[in-house]
Amino acid sequence: MDIHPSQGPIRSFKDFVLHLLTVVIGILIALSLEGLLEWHHHRSLVQEARSNLASEIRENRQRLAKGLDSAPDAEQRLKATIEAIDNYRRKPTARTSNLDWSYGLFPLNATAWSTAKSTGAVSYMDYSEVQGYTRVYVVQDQFLSLQQRTLEKWLDLQKWGTRTSPPDGFSKFNSAELAEVEDDSAALIHTQTEESIARFTIRAVF
Repeated sequence: MDIHPSQGPIRSFKDFVLHLLTVVIGILIALSLEGLLEWHHHRSLVQEARSNLASEIRENRQRLAKGLDSAPDAEQRLKATIEAIDNYRRKPTARTSNLDWSYGLFPLNATAWSTAKSTGAVSYMDYSEVQGYTRVYVVQDQFLSLQQRTLEKWLDLQKWGTRTSPPDGFSKFNSAELAEVEDDSAALIHTQTEESIARFTIRAVF
């Protein structure tokens, strides 16, 4: 903002003081307006970040809830695999039903959180509020890390899929391969742990 002092020559000390006060007041007004505009900008930035974060967290929780709804079916399919291996060991001639090792992923977003940090919106929030958001996204990262390890176990199982079609079951497997399939069925433990983390993530609040 440009500051224009009063025109005309300074003829006395009174004129000088008046001129100085005009300049000082003009500067103070300019700084106040600039500070007000900056405060309004920061406030708008934080409000937008809060709105985006609330929306993102809500959508992520909905995805987790959907995943938890399908979790019992995934567990049952893994338990069926372990049971089929036990049955085969007791009676190799027993028929084996079709084993389903399909696995669904539930990606979670963190775009709003990354944007809030990169735009500086986080720096204008209260410490307790930032701490709450951080806790939510740290737990979310832990879930995604576990989900990746669980997926790897399911993929290990899926590589045996072409050799377990009914009624042959595990008849094409030697003992070492059968033990490996059984080990890969540890995806059950990973899946159950993933469910626990998912429930904790859903309950995470500020």
